[in-house]
Amino acid sequence: MRSLRPYDPGAAAVNVVECTSLPTAYPHPENENLKFWDLPGFDSDSVGTKKCPKQAYITAMNFNQYDFFLIVCRTRFTENDTWLAKKINKINKGFFFIRTQIDADIDNTQDEQEELFDEENLLANIRNDCLAHLESNNKNFSSALYLISGKLNNNQRWDYPRLMADLLTHFPDLKRHAFILAMNPVCKDVVRAKTVHLRKRIWLVAVASAAVAVIPAPFVSIGFDLTACIQETKFYRQQLGLTEDAIRTLSERHGIPYERFTITIDERIPIQAVASVGQFVLSVARSVATSMIKQESARYIPLIGSAIASAASFGTTLYILNTILNDMEQAALQVQEIIVQSSANFN
Repeated sequence: MRSLRPYDPGAAAVNVVECTSLPTAYPHPENENLKFWDLPGFDSDSVGTKKCPKQAYITAMNFNQYDFFLIVCRTRFTENDTWLAKKINKINKGFFFIRTQIDADIDNTQDEQEELFDEENLLANIRNDCLAHLESNNKNFSSALYLISGKLNNNQRWDYPRLMADLLTHFPDLKRHAFILAMNPVCKDVVRAKTVHLRKRIWLVAVASAAVAVIPAPFVSIGFDLTACIQETKFYRQQLGLTEDAIRTLSERHGIPYERFTITIDERIPIQAVASVGQFVLSVARSVATSMIKQESARYIPLIGSAIASAASFGTTLYILNTILNDMEQAALQVQEIIVQSSANFN
């Protein structure tokens, strides 16, 4: 979720023994106000004993301050995990059971079974085993269970895309926007969610463009429209993972040739948009050049002319940015599809 490897600067501590004794905050690299908290393991030897009763753990961790909880294990869930989920549910917070190291389970079982190995059968067995331990209290946790790998190059496999999509729906409204924009576009659902939020910004830029259009200074509106569209398009490119650096990172992380991404992107948007946003915006703007020229002439007509110019600037900006965002969304979805296909072929 933070797009960090275990030993990257700022990553949570990793070790074979319990690393966390106190709640520790880890800000998102793209938004320091968005924090993920690592809580001490609930299944440690002291929890549930006289030294640290279960309810004391809930109180000490101040559960009410968090938006939702990720309950993580690498083998099987326990009675303590089920009890914890029930307590979280009572305070109307969301929870997610996450079974990690699925990649290691697959590799080990494949080595043992060789040609008899069946990945779908193994995943079903792991899922059923997890649920058997979680549903001892007759509560159905199947929709809250996710089988994933913690490795970045596996973020398109197994239940990870579903986990990210479900996390988006559990964030409070006021925080969801920040969470979506802070997330890297790690799957198609995140790309679509980002596009929805980016589209909400378009009318604000268009309104600003319309306000400038009523000022009778030659070519200010066209210049302003171009500048605003370029800045907004750069933001779209960064948010949807279409910068050159982002594409090269995907290429290295997933072992996919860089050219395979660029050829696919070029089918939706000119590849120069990756390096030169200005040229891309100009190419889209040319399709409405006639209306923009009419706008420049019209707004010197007193009163009526200003109204026409304002409306034209608003409409032109809406058209350009919607067109650009639509094309970039499709390009980003195609990038994710390449990764999905590569993961399937790898499997």
